[in-house]
Amino acid sequence: YERSQSALQTTNQFLQALQGADLLRVRQEAIRRAREKLAIANAKLATRAATIADSLQAVVDLTGQRLQLLTEERNLVEAEATLARLVGLDGRVSAVSDSSLFRTVILSDAAALMDEAMDRSPPVIRAAAQVRTARANLAIIRSTYLPSVTLSGGTSFSGSDRNDFTLFNNRSVNLGLQWQLFNGFGRERDMTTRKASLETAQAREADARRQVGASLTTQLAALSAAQQRAELTAQNLESARASARVQTERYRLGSIGIVELNAAQESLSRAETDAVSARYDYLRAKAQIEAILGRTL
Repeated sequence: YERSQSALQTTNQFLQALQGADLLRVRQEAIRRAREKLAIANAKLATRAATIADSLQAVVDLTGQRLQLLTEERNLVEAEATLARLVGLDGRVSAVSDSSLFRTVILSDAAALMDEAMDRSPPVIRAAAQVRTARANLAIIRSTYLPSVTLSGGTSFSGSDRNDFTLFNNRSVNLGLQWQLFNGFGRERDMTTRKASLETAQAREADARRQVGASLTTQLAALSAAQQRAELTAQNLESARASARVQTERYRLGSIGIVELNAAQESLSRAETDAVSARYDYLRAKAQIEAILGRTL
């Protein structure tokens, strides 16, 4: 159980560092667009096709994006430093993306996954082991009510100078029966305690199974929702990019003002951030399911 939780914590921190790097690239792209907008505004100001207000607004937008970049950089440093601590290294550890990481898994049989979770989930396995331990302890106490039979045997050799050290073989066999009928109600007290421990362990096992079932149901729903969000945000991102390109050219030609361009670029930044968040929400839900099942999907 502890191993699975540690693996889950490390995986989540790895995803946090990877997401931080992606969000940093999103912010850098936003700064690139802000600089392009400032260059267009300055060029239009030089030809008197725009007022100084456009250039000032572009400077304000660029400064705002740079400030947000500083925040993203700090978040990335924190995520990579925490990841380094979890893997036992000093300094920072950069998360490296892999194409197989974003592979979409198909989970068609939820009932089979639920049965597997009840058999393989680390919390359930631990709770079931505690029930077996409590049942064994109770059996030990019950065994004290039964008589005990002891059979022992032995052989020895003896000799002395009186018989010229001739060795004589001595054999013995002992059979004993012991049956404790009363010990001051100590066994009854221990029996009551062990029964209570067994009932507690059984209740915890049942609760662990219900908790695993609820968690798996929740994470399966989260996985499905995150997959749909990833598809929708990817489509929205393509539309936002196309809109931002069109609005940039329209602003360059003077058919729209900087307000309309700002709206298009802000929509694009939100779409990029939403797309990144949806992708990693999917990976986190997948990691949660793997931790419940105790295996990779």
